[in-house]
Amino acid sequence: MSISWLKAKDDHKSFRFFQHMGFDVWELEDLEKTDETIRDLVRKKTRYHCNDKRSGRVFRRYY
Repeated sequence: MSISWLKAKDDHKSFRFFQHMGFDVWELEDLEKTDETIRDLVRKKTRYHCNDKRSGRVFRRYY
């Protein structure tokens, strides 16, 4: 199992630490394709974390 972090392309604050450490941080240009990206990660049995842009909370999903 691997771990990935998802964030918007224009979001320069979220997951900076993990990005600088070389972890897998996905920058999404089109936020409408977020569900599609998550489906791909689930198929690869990846645990993912993503920010909710409206509330600022971090969602953690485990598959």
